[in-house]
Amino acid sequence: MIIFSVFIFILFIGSIVYVPVLFLSLSSLILMSFKVRPVYYQATVATLIALFCMAINGTGQTIGDVTRYYQGFEDFSYWYALIDYKLFRFIAFYLLDLFNAPIKAYTFICILLVSLLYQIYFDKFCKSFLPYQREDFIFRFIKLIFIISVVPLSVSLSFENVLSFVFFFCFIVENKIEKRKKIACFFLLLSFITHFSSFLLYFILLIVIVCDRFNMKYAFSCFWVVFSMVFLYFISFINAKTGLFVVDFFIEKSNYYLFGPWSIFIGIGEYYMLFIAIVKIAISGFCTSYFYKNSKGSFESYLFKFLLLFLIFTSLFLLSRSLVYRYVYLGFVLFAPVIYCYIRSANIKLGRRRGLTVLYILTLFSSPNIFYVISIKDREIKPDYFYLSSIVDIFEYEFVLPDGLEKLKSRTEKVEEIE
Repeated sequence: MIIFSVFIFILFIGSIVYVPVLFLSLSSLILMSFKVRPVYYQATVATLIALFCMAINGTGQTIGDVTRYYQGFEDFSYWYALIDYKLFRFIAFYLLDLFNAPIKAYTFICILLVSLLYQIYFDKFCKSFLPYQREDFIFRFIKLIFIISVVPLSVSLSFENVLSFVFFFCFIVENKIEKRKKIACFFLLLSFITHFSSFLLYFILLIVIVCDRFNMKYAFSCFWVVFSMVFLYFISFINAKTGLFVVDFFIEKSNYYLFGPWSIFIGIGEYYMLFIAIVKIAISGFCTSYFYKNSKGSFESYLFKFLLLFLIFTSLFLLSRSLVYRYVYLGFVLFAPVIYCYIRSANIKLGRRRGLTVLYILTLFSSPNIFYVISIKDREIKPDYFYLSSIVDIFEYEFVLPDGLEKLKSRTEKVEEIE
């Protein structure tokens, strides 16, 4: 028995080291087939996704923010992450540099956190609204596909934004469902230091807290959201300067996202992206409104009020391509659990649930997903024979980074031609 156990252990370690992708793929299917704790197969799936995203070469037409991450690390200019309030990136890069680890490990860590944390807290959220959930292979597999499809496939090329939102989602669950305040505050801090886009979430959360504290009506909250959005557009348009570094940094970022070269929709593909964004907002608003009207207790009222205010804010962002992607497509992580609960709820008519399922499937065929699938070629997944490569080969393969400035220049030229 001891010899057999040692043999299994050696086989396990050998598989992880020499054929990790193949091993994790088979392990995920096997673990989902048995009645084991969900975290086991969630961990294997998350690791598999992280390895795959790390192996994608950010070249050609698939240039994303990851190019800037990598370039900043290789140029030893990652100290500028502190100026951009990207403390999470700075800490990660400092540790990678300290231990002489490859920059690709940053992609692995971030995607692993996104995939694993979102699966775990997605389950916790749904259990609070769906006390009974089937746990056979079919339903586990369907739920896994649902979760994976929440964010665009291109998230592998720009992941700090969605990681910040996932941290914030974990904060909501820990604060209001698990009621572990210290852990909730930790996730809130992580969200803040990961990406500046989460500032909007804190602002809306503050509006909800203040209005609840002083028993203000929901319409008053909506008024403040709309007023804040109009004010943001105005100060960004005139590119106002206050002399305060933090405030001016925020205004400068807002000006770039609202009026910069990436804010304008160009071509039918990007207008189709806008159409799918409207579908996402409609689905999210429909499901959230249902649960808000039927909310039981202060927690549910508080949660769905926050989500509806966030929807109002993001609806006003539809004029900007950059913000549509950052807040509608990536912000979808906050609404997907609500949509899933609506689809699985036995209290809702079957016809409505089926119709919503069809609309949700439609959102999977968004232009970012279609563009991503078309642009990913075999030569861009490195090393060769990725599925049979060892863990050392996957981590050590070095990419030749493209020039992100050339991509920005090309985009700017296209915008100038339209104007």
